[in-house]
Amino acid sequence: MVSLSHGYKFLQIILIFLNFLVVACGVGLVAMGSIVDISLSNYGDLEHDSLRVAIVFIICLGCLVFIVGVLGLCGACLKSACMLIAYTLFLVLLVMAHAVGGVAVLIGARKIKEAFSDHLKNLYEEYSSTERAKNVVDSIQKKLKCCGVSGFWGRSPVPESCMDENGRKYTEGCIEKMNTFIQSNLAMIATCIFALALLQVICITVASCVVHAIRNRKAQTV
Repeated sequence: MVSLSHGYKFLQIILIFLNFLVVACGVGLVAMGSIVDISLSNYGDLEHDSLRVAIVFIICLGCLVFIVGVLGLCGACLKSACMLIAYTLFLVLLVMAHAVGGVAVLIGARKIKEAFSDHLKNLYEEYSSTERAKNVVDSIQKKLKCCGVSGFWGRSPVPESCMDENGRKYTEGCIEKMNTFIQSNLAMIATCIFALALLQVICITVASCVVHAIRNRKAQTV
């Protein structure tokens, strides 16, 4: 096994630590995507293709980040230049994917909110005619503590899901509440994606230094 100088040993330790963070972030992305998916499923049959694609992208990205982090850990611990080079190349691709994903989330936020608003309005129109729409609307109103599209229920009687435990009607509209919920989740996801991309750029820099040290040490021993 290649012996490194004290300075590069310190970089090796930093790289190992950073990759523990990368692995943890990979697990975090998978967990975050799953939590958002479960949170939306709690509101009933209220999904949109754009958001579904975003959730699947985040979960798959998390799995890839986890695998690449493990590769970096192995390469750093074994002082394998080949593994670290492969790791660095994968990280470059991941940083590009993170940048594209983060920008897509920010750009697509408005379209996703508009699609949800339109879908929610349709559900309110179907409230009295279909059991599915009724269940979804009631679930949303109970969980978000809202009533109607804009805080007003235009029919009689007002459903129980529009009221709190004391019988007082909620005054906030569900579209505004749902948009706030979606925006907060998308903002959190975009922030995490960009932060992880920054962490990976640091990992690329440190890994490149360690590879350089390993190659120099091997050249000196030949």
